[in-house]
Amino acid sequence: MDTLGLSSFRELTSDNSQQTKINELIRAKLAYQAPQLPVKVVAVNITKNGDGSPADVGTVDVQPMVSMQDAAGQTVEHGIIYGVPYFRQQAGKSALVIDPQKDDIGFIAIAGRDIQNVLSSKDVSAPASYRINHFNDAVYIPSMLCSAPEQYIFATDKGWRIHASDNNQIQLDVKDSKFTLTSKNAVITCDVEIQGNLTCKKDLTVQGKITCSGEIQADGDIISGSISLQKHVHSNGNMGANTGEAIG
Repeated sequence: MDTLGLSSFRELTSDNSQQTKINELIRAKLAYQAPQLPVKVVAVNITKNGDGSPADVGTVDVQPMVSMQDAAGQTVEHGIIYGVPYFRQQAGKSALVIDPQKDDIGFIAIAGRDIQNVLSSKDVSAPASYRINHFNDAVYIPSMLCSAPEQYIFATDKGWRIHASDNNQIQLDVKDSKFTLTSKNAVITCDVEIQGNLTCKKDLTVQGKITCSGEIQADGDIISGSISLQKHVHSNGNMGANTGEAIG
């Protein structure tokens, strides 16, 4: 019922005037145009790459979440809309890849004309048919009505936070490029394994012990406490006198 106490499916006018007939004709024509609706993803169609890298944008099969209704208020669910292309945040060769997942809820925008030739050629094309405002020309826009995420990139009032859910990983691949971290301070609270060479151009302070399974080489002297590795001497080592400094 609406605020006037009338059925939501009843016309406000029921006379037989010419204007009413025109309005009913317009309404009937509009009813044939596919509406833009919230939808639920029932399947995701992506051909994944074997190396785990992002694949080309795929499609989704979606179920419209607002059912059809007749004049008596009886509801009928929409059928599944298959092969709907979806948006990915990408410009040129750079992208933020968060592909849709089954049971996601999003929204479909309906193109005014048949877009199948554009989808096939990825170029300016004539419409593939004369249809207009049809569900087959829908585009899926993620996401809405979402629950709290378990992994995320989060912009807070204190900066950015990147969080991976338990047993997942954050992987940074730069291959032949350089990764630069610029910060006043960086704190690492986990074990670190470095599989390449490590070059330190400033002082290195270690508060724990150092264990090494290979050689330790130094171009300069090594000081232990106040004792020099290169210049220390041993007492009573040379017929009761101190030895000379280390020579090799």
